[in-house]
Amino acid sequence: MGEVICDMSKSMMYFLGGGQCVKNTNWIIIGAETGNRRGKVVPKRAWIEAICAAADAGGVPVFMKDSLVPIMGEAGMRRELPAEQRR
Repeated sequence: MGEVICDMSKSMMYFLGGGQCVKNTNWIIIGAETGNRRGKVVPKRAWIEAICAAADAGGVPVFMKDSLVPIMGEAGMRRELPAEQRR
């Protein structure tokens, strides 16, 4: 299966509203942009929650990278795996 990336910073609601990011998707991995690039996009908590809500509606597991801990807090982190990765 090929990798599909949805750029949530440009038109998040378009993708989520149509369910295009979760349709035929078996796993969503979310992380913040890292590094020292000027103009770096810092995700808003609401964006992350909207992605998670769309994933939940589609029954898709969500894995959050460590770069989201400052935004979500440890308690808000999700580390779900797709069925074929669980053992």
